[in-house]
Amino acid sequence: MRRHLFLQTVEVLGNHSEFFQVRYDAIGQRGLRPLTKCTVVMRMLAYGIVADCVDKYLKIGASTALECMKNFAIGVIEVFGNE
Repeated sequence: MRRHLFLQTVEVLGNHSEFFQVRYDAIGQRGLRPLTKCTVVMRMLAYGIVADCVDKYLKIGASTALECMKNFAIGVIEVFGNE
């Protein structure tokens, strides 16, 4: 996937879904960035790897990676479904 298309997808999903926006926890620490969440999904789709494998590379747990995948799929279908 070309870089500009990937960044455009990240931006559109960030505007569409609260999951792909930067959130802060109770003590003010920043959570995962939307770019990181979408990178996890793209690596899982491109290389056919399981959620556990992205933990070493991007420091994201398996449950979070699966949640990213689910929200990414829903967001892409809702935003780009007609295209």
